[in-house]
Amino acid sequence: MAYINLFKITILLSILFIIPPIAHANINNKAIKMNKERILKEINANYSEWDINHYIELDDDLKFISAFEEESKQANYTVNKLQIVSILENTLKKLDVGLKLKYEISFRDTFMDNSYSNNPMTEVYNIILTEDENQILEKKADIAITISQLQDIKQAYLQTQQRFIYFLNASYSSTLCQFRKIDNFGTYAVKSTRMKGDFMWIYKNMMVQIFNNSMPELSLKIANMFQEEVEHELKKLHE
Repeated sequence: MAYINLFKITILLSILFIIPPIAHANINNKAIKMNKERILKEINANYSEWDINHYIELDDDLKFISAFEEESKQANYTVNKLQIVSILENTLKKLDVGLKLKYEISFRDTFMDNSYSNNPMTEVYNIILTEDENQILEKKADIAITISQLQDIKQAYLQTQQRFIYFLNASYSSTLCQFRKIDNFGTYAVKSTRMKGDFMWIYKNMMVQIFNNSMPELSLKIANMFQEEVEHELKKLHE
């Protein structure tokens, strides 16, 4: 009888010690989710409940929401669209591997909730690697640069984040994520797990995508040098 009572006491004590950590973990998880919901609603107040839950699930894999929150807190400078061509040209010159720049197209999407005229413009350029002075085409990659030019700096950041989420989600599969997070690059960056050398990143009010890439060995060098040039230009403007 004493053995049975001792067994009951042991079970009771185990329950008392196990339940509080579980309850605490549940409270923490709920708080984390509520904070993510708040951040997403700030990015786009019109996100539906389904959108919010879906993007939180996406964030479980790719961890972008906290990076976006930190960037928005420090909203200070914006990249000017007029600077981009010279920044790209300087980037390619510094790499010095026979790269040439060719302008392709520009377009404005209508997927956002705000007016068409306020949607950010995307400029697409073709980076060509030539093998000799006769400019025989050897390899190429497309680079699409989207810059929000809203007057309010924080809103420009949020609009760019919204666009990034849109493209991230468009390339996401519930069974196999097509991107993996890259650390220490831009504000937030992801690399394609299916297309070698294709990736995209966000920095301040700018989103950059490298795709249709036949020179993956150079794409990361181009991206890193481009990021350095952008930071250099911003520093010059605000010294």
